Amino acid sequence: MLKKDHSVWTATVVTTITGFNPNTNVYSYTFYEGSATAVDTGGHQSGFNWAYDKKSQKITLTSIAGKDVYDLVYSVSDVKKDSEKWTFLSQNLNGLTIPTPDYSQVITLSKK
Repeated sequence: MLKKDHSVWTATVVTTITGFNPNTNVYSYTFYEGSATAVDTGGHQSGFNWAYDKKSQKITLTSIAGKDVYDLVYSVSDVKKDSEKWTFLSQNLNGLTIPTPDYSQVITLSKK
């Protein structure tokens, strides 16, 4: 059971694919500080797993896209204006190789 004093974080993930079959997908997650998982508020399933380490004050976002696995570590103590944005490129999406310039992802993590 989550305590009332636990912070609530919102993660917004925007995936943009350009080129032959352009599309944009937006995923929204609610993350409760102190819990091991996030709730996908958009009803989507995604390859993102969240972990929060209370000792180190780190939130780790792990994404599994095809065979590629990468970690982004977010430090709560590094919060500037209560939000942080990551932008990165991927060459692999669900096992399909996508040219790097055609695929981008922006992750915005904000504290409510």
